[in-house]
Amino acid sequence: MAGLLVKSGYEPIAIEALEAAKDEVAKLPLGAVIVAAMKFVRGTAQELINWQKAEGYGFFLPQVNE
Repeated sequence: MAGLLVKSGYEPIAIEALEAAKDEVAKLPLGAVIVAAMKFVRGTAQELINWQKAEGYGFFLPQVNE
């Protein structure tokens, strides 16, 4: 995944542990996109999302025209 992102001009940050992911998320600019596997070392992607919500991070949910 990181290789595809680099080829597309992005600068991925690869993190394995949940606590490290929280530290990196806190540094990201507004509007940054986070791509995560389902599990981290000592945590899950759902725990990261729950932490973001508790910290007051907003989430952009695109509207789908049906």
